[in-house]
Amino acid sequence: MLKRWMIYFKEMYPFSSWLGTFLCGFMVLTVAWRLGRIDQQFEWHTLLACVGLCFFSLLLRVMDEFKDYELDVRLFPDRPLPSGRVLKSDLKVLGWVCVAVSIAVSVWHEDVLGMGLGVLFYSYLMLIWFGLEKQIRASLPLALYSHHPIVLFHFMYLLTASMTTATETRDAYYLLPICFMFTNWEISRKIKQPRDENDYVTYSKIWGPRVAVSLTLIFQSIVAATSFFLLHKMGTTALWSWSYGAIQLVLMAPSIYFLFTLKINKPLKQWAEAQILWNVIFLLVAGWWG
Repeated sequence: MLKRWMIYFKEMYPFSSWLGTFLCGFMVLTVAWRLGRIDQQFEWHTLLACVGLCFFSLLLRVMDEFKDYELDVRLFPDRPLPSGRVLKSDLKVLGWVCVAVSIAVSVWHEDVLGMGLGVLFYSYLMLIWFGLEKQIRASLPLALYSHHPIVLFHFMYLLTASMTTATETRDAYYLLPICFMFTNWEISRKIKQPRDENDYVTYSKIWGPRVAVSLTLIFQSIVAATSFFLLHKMGTTALWSWSYGAIQLVLMAPSIYFLFTLKINKPLKQWAEAQILWNVIFLLVAGWWG
């Protein structure tokens, strides 16, 4: 089973996913600390929440294998589970390992544990399609509205871990709109040029390509504005802030180009992923050294 897990990790949740998820959690903790507890040492034990975030994210990936199995057999037969290189029983065990580890790294504080259990409960509701499988499967937007709030739960879990002392600050909640960088990614990965549309359901097919990409630009703008606000709250220099803005604008450019031309050189998903990486790294550095 361990060998098959390694196959699964290599293809569906590689080291880069572990590292990126951990760094995202570290960014949230660092910025929250900088906003409200700059006079205190960073509490390194809160990094356990980053470990929890990694296993929450892996759990979602494993759950999707079961929820999308029939679709994957038809459209992605070479993936580990549809191809038979990984068994359903392997992933069931892995799912329970994710639950156990995420709880284990949350028991150090009752508030963190409570929020962690809340994340797991919402994840369970996602697994059972909130009792509305037929309706949600038939509507990609409904799936987005019902499933995507899990990202907000993840951020709340991290913020709860960051505010476990008497010097809590509500300023940390200013971080929450950063969640929209994942909303941008979720929509962007299902936007195609009109000539590339096929049986796979996309937002560009449902809403039209210009409406779909306009929504992503709204979310990208919210993330950029939030980052500027956070940089201001942390007292970073104007040069640092404008450097952030310049790169962010470059990463938004392909979406703007697609809006007017309906043409893309590479999937918008890749640009959305670059924006996630840029925002995470830039805010992390600004929070720690800025």
